[in-house]
Amino acid sequence: MLAWIISGYIAVGTVWPNILITDGLTNFFANLGGGGGYAWMIGAALGALIHLGISQKR
Repeated sequence: MLAWIISGYIAVGTVWPNILITDGLTNFFANLGGGGGYAWMIGAALGALIHLGISQKR
């Protein structure tokens, strides 16, 4: 469940960087979102990678 929350937060933060907590994250994701329609794809990909990394069993 935590993995879904974190990955969703990152995915949405790519499109709406003002929801992110720190300036470093806000600036990073604001630069990614400059691609217009590509921001959703970047956010979905980052969210999926983060979810995969968190939920993998070792």
